[in-house]
Amino acid sequence: MTNKHIVVLNWHFPPNEGIGGRRTALLVKHWLEAGAEITVICKKPHDHQRSSDWIDEKILNQIRIEYIDHENPYNALFFRTENRSKWIRIWKKFYYNFFAVGNPIDQTFFCGDEILYQLKKIHEQKPIDWIFTSGAPFYLAYWAALFKAKNDSIHLWSDFRDPWLNAINYGMLHLSAPQRKGDDAVRDFVTHYADFISAPYPEVLEEFETEKEETKILIPHFHDQESMTTGESENGWIYAGEIYENSEAYWKNSLTRTLQINPQINIFIYSQHYQKIKPILEFNQVQVLAPIGSSIKEHLTNCSCIIISLGDHNKDFFTTKFYDHLGYQKPYLYIGPSGKVLDFIESNGLGRRMEEFNPEKFTYNSTFAHQLWEEHKASVMARLILDKMDNHV
Repeated sequence: MTNKHIVVLNWHFPPNEGIGGRRTALLVKHWLEAGAEITVICKKPHDHQRSSDWIDEKILNQIRIEYIDHENPYNALFFRTENRSKWIRIWKKFYYNFFAVGNPIDQTFFCGDEILYQLKKIHEQKPIDWIFTSGAPFYLAYWAALFKAKNDSIHLWSDFRDPWLNAINYGMLHLSAPQRKGDDAVRDFVTHYADFISAPYPEVLEEFETEKEETKILIPHFHDQESMTTGESENGWIYAGEIYENSEAYWKNSLTRTLQINPQINIFIYSQHYQKIKPILEFNQVQVLAPIGSSIKEHLTNCSCIIISLGDHNKDFFTTKFYDHLGYQKPYLYIGPSGKVLDFIESNGLGRRMEEFNPEKFTYNSTFAHQLWEEHKASVMARLILDKMDNHV
């Protein structure tokens, strides 16, 4: 048990939508069960996000949540309104692109004053033991490090679920030289003040250069299923998740080849990007649909195979869904470039590349799947983090 006061900075914490918030909520659930007091700082949800399928209201009621109601002024410039003339928008984009130090596309780049105010208020009302930040967005860690720099008694754990400066998204590829230099400095500032830095992949941890290598902790992605499930296996093949950048060609090629071999297969794709890929996937056997929230669990339980798809930028990364979907005990059918994930799937009997899958010749390694599922429970990762906090001097 622990009696620590942990302040969590996570921009998309439920009831906001997004896997980044759901992951952090899983940790918070188990920290509460261990006796921690939790305060969360996150963005204010939209009116239609007042509740969430992904977190129990009883858990939310045990958490103090402070919302940041802030629109990123740089991102807003890309949406024309009556209050933003064309020339004003052009001028402001020019200004931010060439004079902002750091990454103005980061959703919390302009939120420093509000976040620091909330941290100060919370700390005065109940002393903070640990600040736990989980991003992207990455500047959450920076604002937390700034606060820690002025409050020596507070400890800081900065968790990065995605690559930062080596990312191909989050605006990183479009930064000017001064902006990139600014982000380098921000990263180094966080590295200096963080007691621990964690990430799901060694490649992400390598971005943070420090002489104290023991402060860099590998925390793989995780799930919170209470038990493995067994369904009827009669509802076709299912994909539920993001369609990654520049992966449409992989989808079209795999589906074309697969349906030439198995024209009787029905495939269901649930994705927030369904409108983007629907025109290029005009197959009678393929249905491209909008996400359906937690209802997807029933469909995954009763499907015959689960599709795993990655892009060129993350073909070596084991995502949250990789571990979460193990609990359904279905073969994985892979779409995307060759990499560590495909090699792992095939070498351990978890599945095949989709167009090469033959159910009559494939034997699913359920024993290994169960072992992997047990090792990546959210409760295991939450306990690991708490143990590190408890033993840290």
